[in-house]
Amino acid sequence: MSALSTPPSDGKAAKFARSFLDRWSERQLNDAAADTDVRATAISALHGHTHGLHLKSVSFGQVTAVGPSSVTRGATKVTFDVTARAAGGTWTCPSAVADGELTRGRSPRWSHTL
Repeated sequence: MSALSTPPSDGKAAKFARSFLDRWSERQLNDAAADTDVRATAISALHGHTHGLHLKSVSFGQVTAVGPSSVTRGATKVTFDVTARAAGGTWTCPSAVADGELTRGRSPRWSHTL
């Protein structure tokens, strides 16, 4: 994994997160995972979420950068709402991602809590 540099601006961080989340919601799971800092882990998790939960659809709203992450040094925190339709019903919950600019380029930090 490449080292994080300075946190991206709120605008850049929200754009990075929106790109990742859009790919996920469009079921472009490999492309979404490629946007993260740990592609192999993210691919496995995204496929697990999609198929293990029998997701019919997943969407993301209220994508908002809220400044520097207090957890991930060199990253900007982006919050969003998740709405998932699964075999057992529909649920909505808040979530967040830490977006950083890696020395190899931009990237959301992958977390299994997404």
